[in-house]
Amino acid sequence: MRVVEVEGATGWYDTSYENKRDACIDALRGGLDLFLIHIEASDEAGHAGNLEEKVTALEHWDRRILTDLVSGLDAMGPWRMLLLPRGHRLRAGSAINQSPGARAQPPAPSLIAKPGAARCC
Repeated sequence: MRVVEVEGATGWYDTSYENKRDACIDALRGGLDLFLIHIEASDEAGHAGNLEEKVTALEHWDRRILTDLVSGLDAMGPWRMLLLPRGHRLRAGSAINQSPGARAQPPAPSLIAKPGAARCC
């Protein structure tokens, strides 16, 4: 395992989504088989009970990471992506999980598989 240092990675709302995305693409192009992108902003917003920041962080995932990441991965051939969202689900009209810091149960993991990727186990 190798840890990739990413400039601008803060572990907060102001983290550099683009630098994390680009580090992933560069590492995979350079021969790594697997890369994990961790964005703490959405989790921190959940701990703080900050619905606006939670939504913003999720929108940043979509617009600032996934859009160009998918294009970059497509250019490399077949690929797979596993998304592991943590707790702190959003509930309309209420604070996240009613109290800041509480984890939603059960977690809601998702799997996205690109057609044409080799089958796994």
